[in-house]
Amino acid sequence: QTGRTTIAVLNVSSVDLSARPASATVDLCWDVSHADMLNRAGHSVVLPTRPIRAWVRYILTNPNPSNPSGWRVAAGTDLNRPACGS
Repeated sequence: QTGRTTIAVLNVSSVDLSARPASATVDLCWDVSHADMLNRAGHSVVLPTRPIRAWVRYILTNPNPSNPSGWRVAAGTDLNRPACGS
């Protein structure tokens, strides 16, 4: 891969610090306009029809919410909605 995937929009829709493990739900729109996948010869293998931006929902968990670096992705789901910026 060359370039970077970035987060264009991030929305936190819920946080439950009393649950064990603590959990949060975030919706984000990723942007791959500056990312490319190359084959061994250095040629792009990305289809021209690849979406540049798309939404995904992540469920995050943290067994010790007092540790801010303890959050991990527990699940992810693609969201069927118009891409951000569309």
